[in-house]
Amino acid sequence: MLNISLWLDMITKNYPNKLAIVSGGESLTYVELKEKVDQFASYLVSRGLNAGDRILIHLPNSIEAAVCILGTLKAGGIICIIHPNISTLSLEYIIEDSSPAVIITNSETCFTNIFNKERIILNLKDIANITFENKGQLCTEGKIKESKIAAIIYTSGSTGKPKGVVSTHRNIIFSTNAINRYLKHSPRDKIFSILPLCFDYGLYQLFISISSGATLYLEEATIYISKYKEIIENEKITCIPGIRNIFNLLFRKGEKQYPNVRYVTNTGDSLTIAKIKEIEKACPNAKLYLMYGLTECKRVSYLPPEYITKKRESVGIPIHGTKIKILNEQFEDCKEGQIGELYVSGPNVCEGYWNDINSTKSILIQLNDEIYLKTGDFFYQDNDGFLYFKGRKDNMFKSRGFRIEPSVIENLILNNIASVEDVVAVGIPDEIEGNSIAISVLNFDMRNKNTIEDAIMKLCKNHLEPWMQPKYISFFNSFPLTNSGKIDRKKMVEIILNELGIRSYVQS
Repeated sequence: MLNISLWLDMITKNYPNKLAIVSGGESLTYVELKEKVDQFASYLVSRGLNAGDRILIHLPNSIEAAVCILGTLKAGGIICIIHPNISTLSLEYIIEDSSPAVIITNSETCFTNIFNKERIILNLKDIANITFENKGQLCTEGKIKESKIAAIIYTSGSTGKPKGVVSTHRNIIFSTNAINRYLKHSPRDKIFSILPLCFDYGLYQLFISISSGATLYLEEATIYISKYKEIIENEKITCIPGIRNIFNLLFRKGEKQYPNVRYVTNTGDSLTIAKIKEIEKACPNAKLYLMYGLTECKRVSYLPPEYITKKRESVGIPIHGTKIKILNEQFEDCKEGQIGELYVSGPNVCEGYWNDINSTKSILIQLNDEIYLKTGDFFYQDNDGFLYFKGRKDNMFKSRGFRIEPSVIENLILNNIASVEDVVAVGIPDEIEGNSIAISVLNFDMRNKNTIEDAIMKLCKNHLEPWMQPKYISFFNSFPLTNSGKIDRKKMVEIILNELGIRSYVQS
């Protein structure tokens, strides 16, 4: 298959009247979705779209966004999806960097002062009114090769500027097929997603759905949590992809059970044993898939559910058709149990970063005549070949000269203090210590703050080395999040620094 959008054509032939997508109270069958996608693709070609032109999609999760994504790909364009709440500074940078031929938005005013070149701007109402005015105009999907670029997915870079991860049709087709291989999707499935489409984990829910004939229930992450629960229960949802923050909202202390759910997946932020138990209680018939990946290669590994008890802290085995290496600083293979940096090779590895040759060279490394992605994440592998995530470079910090891995502190607290909903450990700049350790507690009942503070400090004093013990504790009703829904640790540090009345502890 040459083009991602051809999945839709194939599924429509077999399941024309099956629900394809439900969003915001509206729905489309597969034949209806295909018609709108064909219309939009033909419209783009009639307006002069050339293969390889970038289409910037600035829309919330919606049917219209799905139509624009699939229509762009069918017409041979490159999708560039950005979050509707993106900052003006980042938006300006992405427009300059990607140089889109077309911008699709439901908020034209935010683009008024940005354009230096003439571009086509489409509003949602324009998309709704597009019809087959040029029925003779052929789309170009038959000419698009798997090696051609399909998507530029912007992620936050270490320099503060977004980086555009370049993925080809081949990358996406391979990764989607690999995920379908172990999750075993079928037309019977109903996938519920509030993950934003600008986040690769969210975008792939669309690809997973149209490649398997499943129904995608696509909602924004701004509706009330009670609405999520109604959809899952009333629509008999079978599949729930999510991340740590979503599970904090959906599966609180086993308040409600969802017996129709057959699987729950997690990637992005690791889950504690306490959170895993909550999910298992809320979805008693579901298999839980703990996974690891990053935008640069989509999915790397998954833990088969039958190992969830035996290897609960593992993120599993490499996906079919890929290779991994764990190397030390001298680029030597690490032994079993030895921690090193993870490198990944396979058809899932991206082409690099858009307009950034130096950054591309820094992550795509040739090892033994093969290209490997340097992930920047630390792992070890056990004697059965299972991978264990030990830390992300971006989250680590030094305190008193020691390297601190936040998950060690977080897991200790979450696995021992039941009244804590979630916790994040971050480094607060300190002239003497380099960084002081701050504990951010997610707590929906502030009446027990003092009890939780005392319990955390006692636990950490008894179980952690002096340099790993927290100096500050702060409470949140909700954690700050990135546009992809992950916990925003950098923003959390800013909030704590500006917080008045934060409690300080002097270590003895």
